[in-house]
Amino acid sequence: MPLTGTEALVMRWVHRNPGASPSAVADATALQRSNCSVALRSLVAKGMVERRTDPDDARTVQLHPTSRANGSIERLHAHWAGRLRAALAGDDEGLAAAANLLARIDDGLRRRD
Repeated sequence: MPLTGTEALVMRWVHRNPGASPSAVADATALQRSNCSVALRSLVAKGMVERRTDPDDARTVQLHPTSRANGSIERLHAHWAGRLRAALAGDDEGLAAAANLLARIDDGLRRRD
């Protein structure tokens, strides 16, 4: 299912941070709350995200990826892993180094938020 760039950004955050609130997603992705809200409504309509009432505070909503979203993300990861593997032409050591570097970059960007 095609997603806009904003939807993909929001979906990635929700997938990595299940149970986050809409305001936490907006803050973490540096989106205006109105833009984040539009993306979330679309993702809910597409069956990618579900809203759940926070069990500790009925006034608060938690966001969770659906099984449909998890399946799509797994297929996307497998696709990109295959592309990287092909680009490195069987260089398993290079692939491991690239994966390690990307993980470090991701960790560094998360700490910055």
